[in-house]
Amino acid sequence: MKNIQAPPRSSPRVELNERFSSLTGGSLFIFDVDDVLLSTKAKIIVRNSLTGLQKELSTTEYATFTPSDGDDIDLSQFGDSKLFLQSETIREPLDILLTLQEISNRRIDKDGSRVIMLTARNDFDDKNSVLEFFKGLNIDVDRVHFERAARVGYESTSENKKTVVRNYLKSNNFSSVTTFDDSTRNLKAINSLCCEFPDTEFYAFAVGPNGNVEEFETIAPDSFEKHWSYSAIMEILKKIRDPISRAVDSIDPQKLATEIERFVFQSEPKPKENRIPSTSMP
Repeated sequence: MKNIQAPPRSSPRVELNERFSSLTGGSLFIFDVDDVLLSTKAKIIVRNSLTGLQKELSTTEYATFTPSDGDDIDLSQFGDSKLFLQSETIREPLDILLTLQEISNRRIDKDGSRVIMLTARNDFDDKNSVLEFFKGLNIDVDRVHFERAARVGYESTSENKKTVVRNYLKSNNFSSVTTFDDSTRNLKAINSLCCEFPDTEFYAFAVGPNGNVEEFETIAPDSFEKHWSYSAIMEILKKIRDPISRAVDSIDPQKLATEIERFVFQSEPKPKENRIPSTSMP
């Protein structure tokens, strides 16, 4: 008797896309990793074959770096999982992610809302240890997928990230896309997808060197009311920047998510009722 093998299991990302692709009204929340969620130790090594000179660049410096003739870019440190595990968290963006993760998990069956992490990196030498590291930060890696944009294959990080987001939009019916990144080049590239998805609202938030999150750009149809995701983020920022909240060691994402939901969804306009005209005689 032949052994019948079970078909290979599809990835969690594909399963979520298939399960929730028909839902509408949700938001895709995108978080860069390096210098947004985490302050990492990895450096980009630039060696010039013409001059023999070598220099190290941080991820922030590399975001605006333009290679010269003879420059060879060495990104090998970005595949080093042991080096990655030495990263330190950046509080404000991580608090936002954890709160949006909680809200999205509560709403995914209603509107398909999702959170993803989108790094410029390629694969790590030990993926499992990296995922365990994220779990230690209370990030649900079964729902919050860790997308490595360099796997796309373009030389441009912004084009790689744009391609990843485009694929998500093709597979789902998101009403809004909200991106948190320290590179305005990446933010602009993702927001430029508005030309391909004109019915989708795009919100971009820039993360500064000190970890502060600031509104960068909004692109939406001419006549629109801002999506609930925008109101949620602005309220999260207000809450976590409150002096009392900043005085404690960490934010309670579940409690904060409940407060945000109460504020955002109870203030949403109720749909108009379809009333049957009265046929009584005067």
